[in-house]
Order: sequence, then structure tokens, then C-alpha cells
Amino acid sequence: MEKYDCVIIDSGVDSSHPKLQTCKLEGMSFFLENGVVRIAKEDFKDKIGHGTAIFGIISSNCPKDTSIYNISIFNDSDSVDEELLYSALEYVYKNIKCKVVNISMGIKTCDQLERLNNICEKFNRKNVMLVSAFDNDGSMSYPACLENVIGIDASSEYYNITEFEYVHGREINFRAKGGIQKVLWTSPKYAIVQGSSFACAYMTSNILNVLERHPNYNKNDVIEYLKTRSKNTIESSDAVQENEVNNFFNPEKVLIFPFNKEMHSLVAFNDLCNFTISKICDIRMSSNINKRIGSLLQYSNDSIINDMIIENIDSVVWDETFDTVILGHVELLNQLTKRDITTEIIEKCKFYHKNLICMDDLSKYKEEINSLVQSNCKVYYLCNSTVGISNQFGKLYLTNRPVVCVAGTNRSQGKYTLQLLLRRHLLELGYSVGQLGTEPTSLLFGMDEVFHYGYSVINTSYFEQTVLRVNRLMKRISDKNPDIILTGVQSGTVPYIYDNLQYLTNRQFEVLMGIIPDIVVLCINPFDDVDYIERSIKALESMVNTRVIACVLYPMKFSDNFSTYSKKEKITNVEEFNLKTELYRALNIPIFSFGKDDVSELTELIINYFSS
Repeated sequence: MEKYDCVIIDSGVDSSHPKLQTCKLEGMSFFLENGVVRIAKEDFKDKIGHGTAIFGIISSNCPKDTSIYNISIFNDSDSVDEELLYSALEYVYKNIKCKVVNISMGIKTCDQLERLNNICEKFNRKNVMLVSAFDNDGSMSYPACLENVIGIDASSEYYNITEFEYVHGREINFRAKGGIQKVLWTSPKYAIVQGSSFACAYMTSNILNVLERHPNYNKNDVIEYLKTRSKNTIESSDAVQENEVNNFFNPEKVLIFPFNKEMHSLVAFNDLCNFTISKICDIRMSSNINKRIGSLLQYSNDSIINDMIIENIDSVVWDETFDTVILGHVELLNQLTKRDITTEIIEKCKFYHKNLICMDDLSKYKEEINSLVQSNCKVYYLCNSTVGISNQFGKLYLTNRPVVCVAGTNRSQGKYTLQLLLRRHLLELGYSVGQLGTEPTSLLFGMDEVFHYGYSVINTSYFEQTVLRVNRLMKRISDKNPDIILTGVQSGTVPYIYDNLQYLTNRQFEVLMGIIPDIVVLCINPFDDVDYIERSIKALESMVNTRVIACVLYPMKFSDNFSTYSKKEKITNVEEFNLKTELYRALNIPIFSFGKDDVSELTELIINYFSS
């Protein structure tokens, strides 16, 4: 096995450069030939200039006797080929004994993340430090963002090698000299450049200097040493519980209460859940008591569920076999009944030793919840959060998985139901579905992550934090390599009126910016004006680089005595057919309904879009 202090994986070195005539240059290159990775020993000529600059910085600032090996993976292009990067890393791991590997480059999306993670972890266990630069466009990039890699970002605030700052964060470890500077190049022989690539080279030099004085230091030792000598330290305030899955548990047999909008989905799509519904309950004044579920719901595929009868919550026998209560939104019920139903349910759960999953934030019931947990009961609920993600410097993850987003022109028009219908149909077709939900019931359907920003949530986070949090959730879903990712946004897309802040839809676009969907399916109402639908489509396609591929007509309209509190009624089949025909002519995109056949056609449209 060959032995070197540092390996540079880049574009090679220009051995004819006048400044490098006294340097000992060694290396090789990896290239693709008809899709196959080839190796050229002793051939590492730099055809771009970038590798020459990186070698020049490192060799000029590290200890004099440092041995450096250069590996070229760029060939004639200035873009990084993922397969060549992996091949070079795997070669170094097996054939070269070294202290540091400098990777002054990054890839924005990673097709083989597990493979990259594995090889980086192997280096880590071998006590070889991988030092990698972040992408210059400002996105998260690989391998710099990985936990077992020292990630380097550029800063224009520092002007020499001794100036850098330590970042207490998940991905970025240091920021160093990356502003405008003169470096060695190929043609011309010098260039004025800037970027994180060069900051990475300076930090590699710093690490090599540390290792000369402390040869037994591991990665954590080096980071701690450099931290004490950094010009500045950026502390983290990243205390938010980003992963709402942490406290989630899978119930087995549940009691559902009350039978409101959120619970309709749980009951209708219970085939997507991993639990059995034992009881469905409501309060006496709801007018639902003793009614058969099948007479109230559509979309359920379960005849047993359809035959269930809604019970009065005050008449429930609590020592029966259900293990968990799923408690929906009850704030309005508390007001109507002049009861504290939440406290009553918590006390019942404690007495009868039942677990609790709640759609409302239970932060103000902290004492009661602690008491419930202390009695060995499980509790899950979504809590409001005002603390965001720090020290990411705006960097966003990009995904290479196909992303479908369901948006709408208004609230209460079946957007979440449509997501569940699409989920069901894609799963039936055998696809692996990743999903980010925006409802508190999301995890109960087996969705991967949840970002709840709708009813009962008072979230004071601002634009950047919403985008960062949603983007991080999408990244976690993408890392599981699903065939497709489904998600959605709540309420409308563009405001009807601008009289009050409550009518504005900026939050939808904040979430959309975190999602960055490839395509959008837009839910529309029978009473929406065509020009308003067109505005919504244009807004979506202009704010995000996406395409609205279809509209889905929610078949409910207000009664003739239209008012703010009017009830909706279903449009007739004739009205629905005529509306779909007129809208197709006006919008020139497919118009679907919520029926089984239409959802099947919509699913096929989505699959064909990504297949082509």
C-alpha cells in the first residue's frame, strides 16, 4: 500500500506550471469509457485549472515535507461525475495510506447516498480525515454535508490562511478564506477566483499542520484544536424538535373521538393505517350518535368499518380492549359544551391506562401529560415551535426523487383526501411512496414526516425557517429512496381578496419553497372563476419551477342562499360533466373528479409524466 500525507481528488495538476517545477508531482486519473470506469496511472494532467489551484494552495501552506498524491476525476468537463468520485474514494481507501483526503468539489444530488455514506464512514473508522467543500451555488452538497466529513464553506470576511471560523452545526464545520484571490491555473497560468473550493484547500493545509504537531489526533481532536484557534465561533440555537416522529408510536386498537373532519380521513382510509378501529365516538349534540359510518363517508374500502355505529363518548365502557385514544380537535367542542373535554379524556386515559394521540397541541396540559406518562402511558401530539434551524447559512438540499404536490384554490376542498387516494393507488400498484403530510394525522397513515401548519397551530417562525424545516424533512424522505414523494399545501394558492392578513397565502409559498415540487395537482371548486384558477396556476408555475399537470374538481357547491356560513351540497353528475368539459376547454389541461376511475387516470398521468 502506497503512503502519502494527503490525497487531492480534483482535476489533476499542470506539471508544466513554472511555480511547480521544484515540486514532486505524483498521481493518476479516473475516466469513463463507454460508461465503464477506467484508470490511467501516472496521467493526471490538469485540463481545467481547478486542481492546479488546489494543489498550489495546499502545497504552499502545509508542512514542507508533506507528500501529496493527485487524482484527477474531471477529464475535460468541469462537472463532477458521481461514479468517478465513488471509484476514486474506494481506490484510495484500498490502496493508499494517508492522513487527509481533500475534495474541493460537491454534488448537489446523490443517487447512491448509501454507497457514499459507507465509504466515508470507512475512512472515518480508519482515522483518515475527509475534507470537502460545499457547492458554490449555496446549496447543500455531498460529501461535505455528511456527518463523517469535515464540511468547509467559504467566507469573504477572511483574507489569509490563519483566519477561519468554527461553526457549531450539523453539516458545516468551518468557514475559511474563499473571497477573491489569485491562484495557480493552467491557461492562463494564473486566475482570479473565489469559492468554497479554495477555502477547503486552506483548511486542509491547517489540518495537515495540526497533524504534524499532533500525529495521533483523530477527526474530533483536530476539530476541537482548530475550534480553539478560530477567529470566531458561531454557536448553534438549533434546539427545535424537528423530527415530529420522535415521540410517535404505533397503536394497535383505537378509540376515535370526535368524528370530525380529521377523523373522517382516518376512518375512510383505515386500510392505509397499521391499527384497528375499535370504537368511533362523538358527543350527543353532534347528531352523529347511532348513525352508521357507511351512510356518512365515501372512499372506505372496509365493509366492517362501514357497518360501525357511532357511539356517545359519555357512554363508552373504558375498560374494553382498545389501547389508544385518538383525540381530534376539541377546542370548539370545549366552548360549545362548556366542558374541558381534553382534561376529561386525559384523566380517563390515566385511570384506564390508555395511550393518547392528540391532534391539538397539549403544551398547556403539561402537568396532566407528565402525570399520564409517569403512569407508563404513551403520548404523542404535535407541538408549536418558535425555534428554528441555525448555522445552515441558507443552504438547501436538492432531491433527485420525483415530487408531486397537491395544492388548491381554497380551503376544505379535499386536498388531503386526494393525497390519500393517490397514496392508496400508488401503493396498490407496487410503488414505494415517500410522503410529507401537513395534517396531525399524517404519521398514522404511515407517512414519513409531518409539517403541520394548519388549524390549531400558532407558529411564529418566519419565511427562512419554514423553508429550511420543510426542506430538511423532504431530504430525510428522499434519503429513503422512494419511487415517488407525495405532499401538499393547505388552503388556497393566491388570495381572493386583500382586506386582511388572514386572506393572504404567503405561508403556502413558504412551504412550496421548501418542497420544490416537480409537478402540482390543483384542487378547484365549481364556483371558482376561470381567471382565478388561471392566476393560481400561473402563480404556482412562476414562484416555483414546476408544472401544474391537472386540476381535480371538488364536487361541492354552496347552496343558493350563498353566505359565509352556508352549507355545501354536492353538484349533480350533469353539472360535474359540463363543468369539467368547460374547464378543459378554458385551461387546456386534464380535469379530474374525486371518483375512483378519475383518480386511477390521474395516477397514470403522474406516472407517465415521470416515465417520459
